[in-house]
Amino acid sequence: MDLLLDSDLDLVVKGGFLYLPLLFDPEVEREVSSAYGRETPEGGSASPGPTVIEVSGRSYLKTLRLTSLIDLYGNLRHGSAEQLRKSCLERYGVAPHLEVDGRLPVILFEVLPHFVRTRKRPSRRAATQGEVLGFLRSRLTVPGAYLEAVARFVDTDPLRLLLRDLEGGGARTVLSENGPLPARDLRAWLFEAVEREVLRHEKARLQEGLVQRERFRKTPREDLAIILYLADRGSLEIDGFGFLRHGEADDYVIYRRTGAYALRDYYGRLYLFPDCRVAVSTTRGRLHPLVLDRYKHPFLFGYEAGQEICLRHFTAPKEFSAANVIAALEEGLATLYYGYNPRLRNGYHSLDPAMQIRRSLEFTEYRIPSDHSDVVSGKVEVTNART
Repeated sequence: MDLLLDSDLDLVVKGGFLYLPLLFDPEVEREVSSAYGRETPEGGSASPGPTVIEVSGRSYLKTLRLTSLIDLYGNLRHGSAEQLRKSCLERYGVAPHLEVDGRLPVILFEVLPHFVRTRKRPSRRAATQGEVLGFLRSRLTVPGAYLEAVARFVDTDPLRLLLRDLEGGGARTVLSENGPLPARDLRAWLFEAVEREVLRHEKARLQEGLVQRERFRKTPREDLAIILYLADRGSLEIDGFGFLRHGEADDYVIYRRTGAYALRDYYGRLYLFPDCRVAVSTTRGRLHPLVLDRYKHPFLFGYEAGQEICLRHFTAPKEFSAANVIAALEEGLATLYYGYNPRLRNGYHSLDPAMQIRRSLEFTEYRIPSDHSDVVSGKVEVTNART
């Protein structure tokens, strides 16, 4: 990318694609022309397809789509892209804001109450937002700075003015398709296009922030301070349930701990499995349960962190919602707890190395006596005893 943008090459833009000059080599010219055909700017064509075009007596080869250059710019020139983003936002006066992203309220007020007892008395009624916040207030210590940030958060006027200033989205240079152009023109156009994308994403983020501010405008000051604290911190673990944010984006890993549990094999022997975190990640495109920690289990392929759990009759949902997150986490937990049938030999998934098919994973070090103190006392449950 750098070599291209900083070069002295003449480029051609046609139909939304970038064309680069071919080498001045007669053999290459003949081979490309016979294989792909050639098209002239006036529309004449030696054979179908504009893979190679001729401009001012020189051949140019079709390469990247211009929109792909914009989409891939951050990956190809990460340092430059981040600097461009910062300078662009500074030019428009966009300072860092403490915001509550769209997924956090779903995790806090819908998913967390499903796995954590937030009220003293059990009830079939779903916990209210106030009840969840009251529970969190009793369990968390929020720094005083977040109480001070509440007043700034609910004041939406500065945010509305900033959104108004962002209207227009930056300059719009158009690349000429009338003949060759220098690489520096492509460079200037690309920088402007990336800036427009930065402003578009920033505007969408600020608009979502405005919606969230309006939503929490009437929330008590102490409760809103908790939300801002968790939004800024990006993580929480409480009573075995937790979440972690991925970078600065509205993406999370949401998990539930298994705690220690035991499984019974075909011969009645017990295996004590340690605690692990069963999770779903919103960055993977689907909510398939996985283990966050380095872990081994009959329904895992190896002994690594981040493995997806082998599920028999479950299609991982793609849409983020509380119901889908809960369903995926429960499916993952149920598979680890109850998926191993002690009445079957289980083949590929067997705990007994003598019965395993094409597996090198062993569980002998997990084996415990049937009168193990944790099992006898009920501290550890044999989860598949009734399977």
